[in-house]
Amino acid sequence: MKQTSNHWTRLAWAGVATLAMASTVELACSGDHGPVGVAKATHQDVVLIVIDTLRGDAAERARTPQLDALASDGGHNLLAWAPGTWTAPSTLSLMTGSHLRDHGWDLPFPDKLGPGQIYPSLDDRRTLGEVMKAAGYTTIGLYSNPLLSRELGWQRGFDHWKPSSDVKMAKKAANHLKKVDPDAPVFLYLHYLGPHQPLRPSKKAGDYWGVDWDLIGRFRRGLRRKFIKNGTQHEKDQYFRAYHAQVEDSDRRLKRIWPVLGDRFDDALIVVTSDHGEMLGEHGVFGHGSHIWDQVTRVPLVVRGSELSLPSPMSTTGVADLITRSVGIDYAWPETIHSAWPLVSQREGKVAISGDGQVRGVWLDPDSADVQVYDVSTDPSETTPVHGLAERAAVRMIRHTWQSGLVGRQIEAEQGEMDDETRALLEELGYMGVDDEVLPEGQTAPPPPDEDE
Repeated sequence: MKQTSNHWTRLAWAGVATLAMASTVELACSGDHGPVGVAKATHQDVVLIVIDTLRGDAAERARTPQLDALASDGGHNLLAWAPGTWTAPSTLSLMTGSHLRDHGWDLPFPDKLGPGQIYPSLDDRRTLGEVMKAAGYTTIGLYSNPLLSRELGWQRGFDHWKPSSDVKMAKKAANHLKKVDPDAPVFLYLHYLGPHQPLRPSKKAGDYWGVDWDLIGRFRRGLRRKFIKNGTQHEKDQYFRAYHAQVEDSDRRLKRIWPVLGDRFDDALIVVTSDHGEMLGEHGVFGHGSHIWDQVTRVPLVVRGSELSLPSPMSTTGVADLITRSVGIDYAWPETIHSAWPLVSQREGKVAISGDGQVRGVWLDPDSADVQVYDVSTDPSETTPVHGLAERAAVRMIRHTWQSGLVGRQIEAEQGEMDDETRALLEELGYMGVDDEVLPEGQTAPPPPDEDE
């Protein structure tokens, strides 16, 4: 149904009023190391799970019985907005309850850094790990994305911050948890690599999605977007299929975590989300490059064990507040579940913004005021811009008011040489050029087994 100009005017002003109120109370706390109040803390166990590169609609298309079960057990199953569209800035926002514009870590992929530049650590703002530690929690962080081995700030506050693989995540979590007093509260952070490239799903999931094993088997580690960038339609279709199969593998691996929690599972606060999504051919793009389209900003958010009423959609910048508020910890995050409005995602200065999660203003040029407006409720692939003056005025007004209430920052890259270990880790993720992984003619890697543990 066509919206009227009055509708968009009301939408804009309602959002502006909400934002103005939030900025007075919340945004002034940005970066503040205020007190951590524990007088009302329940010390409920907390499990925060990030499945890397999981776009929201893929979690709806794929079979995800574990996520479905969490949501049906008195929980929430929402779509959320990621504040950034690659792991480093978005995860830093998740851990600090702050937008990229606030914390300022908005750097590009490693292959776009200048010669002699390396990534800086975030400033000294307090992290979720530090708040949970101050509230008396044993804090355990395990991650499969090797980027998180770089000490950019997310590791602060964790008693244990260790690498794993998706396959070994449950076993390593069990090893850490068995050393914790059963009566001591635990904050467990698990960061799965999930459907991040290279893609090599299990045999069972791959067969269900029609994966071409001969194609996948041509590559030592799995299918990367660089292999199909200029490929045939069949190869591009296979990226889509392998991605969804690997989403199902990621959901299946969650089933191995619940027994590890033991008696903690029944009453634990469990939050499952992602750091960003993935382009699967929209706009001719695969991967999550330097893009801010809806497919990379919209992610799932599944919550079980919280009595809070959550807005939908909400920004994952509100997850830190969701957790501490749910377990009775009093801490003033820069953004709360209610003040993390409007929905904003930023990538190297480019911005996508929305007041309702449906009508999105997209500024593709950081140095231009020109905006493209899309309604993803009727145009989910964002192929046809909305040209109405009222819609464009609404998103412009929302962005102007949001920026007026939040001081913009930019952390610059530091001088230094990237060490060999870091380079190898980033090449593994495809963030930098990788060695030739195509097997010789006539050789193919076998499909992965159904059981990977």
